Amino acid sequence: MSDIRLANWKQGLIYNLLIWTGVAIFTATQWYFGSLAAGRDVSWWQTWSYSIRSSAVWALLTPLIYLVVRFTGFRISAPWPALGIYLLTGLAVAAAHCVIFTPLQWLLAPREPGVAFTGLLLRLLADKLYMNLLVFSIVVAVLLALQAYRDLRERELQAAELQTRLVEAEISALRAQLQPHFLFNTLNAISALVESQPVRAKRLVARLGDLLRISIERHRGQTTTLRDELIFCRAYAAIEKARLGRRLRVLEAISPDSLSARLPALLLQPLIENAVRHGIAPKRGQGTIHVKAAMENNSLHLTVSDDGIGAEHIVEHIGLGNARDRLRHLYGSRHRFEVAHAPGSGFTVTLVVPQ
Repeated sequence: MSDIRLANWKQGLIYNLLIWTGVAIFTATQWYFGSLAAGRDVSWWQTWSYSIRSSAVWALLTPLIYLVVRFTGFRISAPWPALGIYLLTGLAVAAAHCVIFTPLQWLLAPREPGVAFTGLLLRLLADKLYMNLLVFSIVVAVLLALQAYRDLRERELQAAELQTRLVEAEISALRAQLQPHFLFNTLNAISALVESQPVRAKRLVARLGDLLRISIERHRGQTTTLRDELIFCRAYAAIEKARLGRRLRVLEAISPDSLSARLPALLLQPLIENAVRHGIAPKRGQGTIHVKAAMENNSLHLTVSDDGIGAEHIVEHIGLGNARDRLRHLYGSRHRFEVAHAPGSGFTVTLVVPQ
């Protein structure tokens, strides 16, 4: 990370020198031909040396201006604090430019007879202070524009990363349902019911069809409602019940006001799958998964717990790890994601998603 920051600083300094060199050339050319058009006799070297000295001082001050812009920024909703800081900094930088430029002008430029160093400094402060403030404002505007562009690019990259994680979640969910042993066990469980319980067998076939159709055809955005997530999860749970029989129960305690709450798409199904695969399936006897949801303090509180075998340690693979990363990218520090586990007491995943 430090190597990257150092490389960025070196690149910024190179750009700084190149830009101010270009400004010096442009300004010197403009002054020279402007003076010729006005009938004044000036030398190219005199015009160039004056411009390069002024631009060199600005190149020296620009990193300081960059640091001020970086730590101050600008918010349209609350502009006055930033404007106050920029005004004070602008006055200081404009005066500093004159103070640094004066000895360069005193040593390298022809001096008028009778003009002392202090007199030259005061004259430059009187003549150039307002122009220096204008240059400072342009530099700040350019740096703010670059910062806004960088922030926009970062948000676009984060959105692309979130979209990638959503696709990974969809592929992971689809892969889980399309695994040969899953389909074989599911179809075997359904075929066993065809003669004894044909109605239930037909219902499970329909559930399997619904699950595969939803996995393949449904277009999901970054977020969806809890109601849509539950529809998908109930289809998945029905198939797992057909495979595990009475060994699996899924109980819901969903408050009606939470059904319209939004959460990351395909977030709930991997949590239920994790409970089935690592908690209930290895357990002897019946196991229960509880899915609870309620609204509290304008946040969705969602809990998925099981009474399976549990574990001393848990490794967050695609399911839990992907869920944690997506919540962090979407909500930052405003969300909560907790996993509790212990041997013999199952897993409990608690989510708090702001609305």
